[in-house]
Amino acid sequence: MRLLRPHPAEEPIYGESMYARDHLGCSPLRSVRVGRYKYIDAPRPELYDLDADPGELHNRYELDRNIAARLRARLPSLAAPGGQPPSPASPEVLARLQSLGYLSGSPASNRGVDPKDRLAAYARYGRAIHLANTGQLPEAIQAFERLLKENGQSTPARFNLAICYYRSRRLDDAVRALQATLAISPDFAPAGQLLGTIWLLKADYGRARQQFEHLARIAPGNFGAHYNLGILALRGGRTEDARRELGRALVINPDDAATRQALQKLPQARGQ
Repeated sequence: MRLLRPHPAEEPIYGESMYARDHLGCSPLRSVRVGRYKYIDAPRPELYDLDADPGELHNRYELDRNIAARLRARLPSLAAPGGQPPSPASPEVLARLQSLGYLSGSPASNRGVDPKDRLAAYARYGRAIHLANTGQLPEAIQAFERLLKENGQSTPARFNLAICYYRSRRLDDAVRALQATLAISPDFAPAGQLLGTIWLLKADYGRARQQFEHLARIAPGNFGAHYNLGILALRGGRTEDARRELGRALVINPDDAATRQALQKLPQARGQ
């Protein structure tokens, strides 16, 4: 069996992909190349001799396990900080998310699913996106619902389902889909913003305010969070709160005419 003997000048080339994890609920993919060999860390590992097989057609993992093991041992020191699992949320954050109705259980782990086993699901996800983008909303909804039966932990699929419900004016269904999205990914700002918008449409101003306050905490640079908090404060007669939030929104988007108009409606602050 051939042994890996890297030349001192052979620097390792590290790569990682979180796409399959984020969209299909699979394991993330990490790879390292040293010299002629490339190792891909997956539930079914892969090893390629790129000199003899530049197209990566022949997996040599079973033939050269020693080489694979040496390359795999280098991955922890090469992994980018962004690829590490997130730190656990604090008890205070968990309590706040529970109060918003996001946390009802622990999502199942899909760390053992090999992306190669989800290629057909990837194609179906692309088809569902196409249906949504071309306005075929009933068909898109059915497609996303089928995908979620296969993998209920897909944040993008569930969020896109919520968008289809929203565009179809099925607001109650959209709310449920968004709450399920945020149960999986509590810091996913687009879902939080859309949920707050729906609460506004339903004239549930208390929930809207609660939602946008949470969004402002997890995404301080989110224009919609501060703008809507400002409008809600203006509606409630809380002038200074409105001035503060609309001012923050204007810093984020100085060219927004609606924010400027809302600020102009406010009475001047004392001392001005």
